[in-house]
Amino acid sequence: MDSFDQALDDDQALLKDSELVRKIQNLGARYELGESLGEGGQKHILACKDSFTQRKVAMAMLKESQKLSNNEAFINEARISAHLEHPNIVPLYDLGLDEDNKPYFTMKLLSGENLQKIIEGQSLSVNESLEIFLKVCDAMAYAHSQGIVHLDLKPENIQVDSFGQVLVCDWGLAQNLKELQASDKKSIRGSLAYMAPEQIKGEGIGIESDIYALGGILYALFIGESSYSSSDCQERMKAPELKPIDDMLAKLNQIPLGIKAVVLKAMESDIQDRYKVVSDVSKEIRAYIAGFATSAENPSAFTLIQKAVARHKTLSFVMLSSLILISVLGVLSFIKINNERNIAQEAQEIAEISERKTRVLFGELKLEQEIRQAISESSAKAFLQLAKDDYQRGKYEASLNAVKESLKLDAKIKEAWDLRGKLEFGYLRFSAAKKSLQKGSLSPKQEWLMELADKGLTKEGETKPSAKQIYDVRREIVRGEFRFSGLHALMFYNMVKNYNIEERLMFAEQSYRDNHKFFAGRQDDANFKLQKLGEYYSIDASGNKGTRMTIVLFELPITSLNLSGSGVKQLEGLRGMSLRSLDISNTAVSSISSLKETKIEYLNLCDTNVFDLSPLRDTQIKHLVLGDSPLDIKVLKHCKSLEALELPNNVYSEKLLEGLKLLDKVIYR
Repeated sequence: MDSFDQALDDDQALLKDSELVRKIQNLGARYELGESLGEGGQKHILACKDSFTQRKVAMAMLKESQKLSNNEAFINEARISAHLEHPNIVPLYDLGLDEDNKPYFTMKLLSGENLQKIIEGQSLSVNESLEIFLKVCDAMAYAHSQGIVHLDLKPENIQVDSFGQVLVCDWGLAQNLKELQASDKKSIRGSLAYMAPEQIKGEGIGIESDIYALGGILYALFIGESSYSSSDCQERMKAPELKPIDDMLAKLNQIPLGIKAVVLKAMESDIQDRYKVVSDVSKEIRAYIAGFATSAENPSAFTLIQKAVARHKTLSFVMLSSLILISVLGVLSFIKINNERNIAQEAQEIAEISERKTRVLFGELKLEQEIRQAISESSAKAFLQLAKDDYQRGKYEASLNAVKESLKLDAKIKEAWDLRGKLEFGYLRFSAAKKSLQKGSLSPKQEWLMELADKGLTKEGETKPSAKQIYDVRREIVRGEFRFSGLHALMFYNMVKNYNIEERLMFAEQSYRDNHKFFAGRQDDANFKLQKLGEYYSIDASGNKGTRMTIVLFELPITSLNLSGSGVKQLEGLRGMSLRSLDISNTAVSSISSLKETKIEYLNLCDTNVFDLSPLRDTQIKHLVLGDSPLDIKVLKHCKSLEALELPNNVYSEKLLEGLKLLDKVIYR
């Protein structure tokens, strides 16, 4: 036993002396600042190196001249950017305050050039321009699905690298439509050449404002300059609803009619005449690329025929040659018939020619229909793949929309009906789910899900399934013989939206008790003590090894939570809660980043895998308990509310604690 203790002491001593630990402990600043990358709006952008991860990143900081009142807008930009996870939106890595309490955030270090410079260089082909534009549309369609509008879309805020990656940047003016303040609607901010009339007037800002800017970007891609010059912009300030000027219309006549129509519709002065959603713009561009007429140009029958001929040049040549040959044969036959004065034979020949013409035309129509069907089937499969990808990423609403589009194009894809049924099941629409699943593959797995949907059907006289029904159904999903990845989480998030606090507390308690037996294999009752504290609750669920996640507590009004000695590994379900006291000692939790947006005041981290305390920097932490493993505690000097720091003996030097002005707050145990 003594040798074991000695070995443990030796390991801890080695840990204290570890070069990596020492490097992190002595790290005064996480980021090594480099050269300036430029300025924009209220920000100054620097290249820097993250000393923790050794990654090169870009850091945005407020300009020196900016007032402190701009901090909130700056932080709001960072939070909006962090919320948007899309391949065509610049990713944000970190948000914090420097030693002077000035906010900063770090993001991907961009390569390549902004789209404005590329446009000025006139190096893009039509296909390259449309490919970039579609990626921007995809980014904005996603942002809008999250309730976010950009409000400053322009080529300068779009980055394109040499490998084709397109990123929408600078979300400094972005707004959450649900939180848009009246004051925001009255202020004029943005780039006049790309601002919608309602944005200039400060009225009715919304998705259509971004669509207007997309029209301006499409114009710039094809014309090589913005739709309004500097002098035109001044006129727009006086008359926001100014119609496109003659010069702009004249230049639009130089580009394909289908693209011109899309630009004009996207940039309509009246919101009601614009596209309603970005996906409509994308569909128009994809139709143009595929050789179809765009709906915005209101094509005539002749235009549709022209497009069909352009799409099927070889077929059109063959058909034209056939028609000419038929006509020649007809003339020769008529001459022959006329010479022989055989009226009956003439009628028969003409009838045969007409029949052949009809067959050719019918063949053309059939082939066109077959091609359209092939395109629809191909598009349907593409939408289905998009729906599957979105489902895997947890983008369930986007997944449901995509699978619906797939089925509009081809209602025979059984896999699409299976996915739609699963999604509707997750949204607790059990009747609709069953109808969709009946059109699917009807595999044993899907039939099992259909039977389970019956258990969730709303009972007569009720408006929704009971919380007990939802719990029983979700438990079967978790423990049944078939696995449906992500479905239990989707069900829970929809329960949060549709059920009251008491019902959800019952759900949480039953979940903890069942998991104690199911996952931990225990026969005794789980520990779950619930105490009401006015409008809030205190929960003691310590010692439950079957408790693995906190999702069942999501958005519950809990101020005190004890999960010590439990099987919990992550705290994602606690994000944004009103939590003030949390004990996660003796658990496998490795990150406390979810506590950033809580009101945490007491936190026990003894014997956990947590090593990064930086999420506590902006919290109101008052009492912190740390274990025997040494951590980088320098961030605690920024925790102005900290009153007590409970530490083991002989882990942190008094010199370090004194230098951080923490010594008088330490309680040794």
